[in-house]
Amino acid sequence: LLGGFGAFLDEEIFNKTENLLIGVKKVKEIFQNNELTTFIAVAIPEFLSLYETERLIQGLEKNKVHCDTIIVNQIVKNGECNICKRKSDIHQSFLEQFDILYKESHRIIEIPVMDIEVRGIDAYKNIGDL
Repeated sequence: LLGGFGAFLDEEIFNKTENLLIGVKKVKEIFQNNELTTFIAVAIPEFLSLYETERLIQGLEKNKVHCDTIIVNQIVKNGECNICKRKSDIHQSFLEQFDILYKESHRIIEIPVMDIEVRGIDAYKNIGDL
């Protein structure tokens, strides 16, 4: 039967589905093994990102995926122009919210905004020195 119900009963399809299920279970085991997997959340210090980070961490906890670090990226500090000063105030406010929510349970790493796009191993090593 072409396109009929019989195609769904084909043994090859059942075998492929069974193999897929086995693979998904292995991935789940790896994600839930704290010795093999740690999820690091990355956020920016703004409302929507804080909200989505909260949803992410709740989902990870629900699924027993280890996450103990949050990187807050692109932080504007002590800007000189009016827009930068305002952005700095907003970012400071949301950094305080990240601290209130996660300081006890997560390591929070703050990365300032940079005048270059960070790409490549050497650039990442420089961030590691911050």
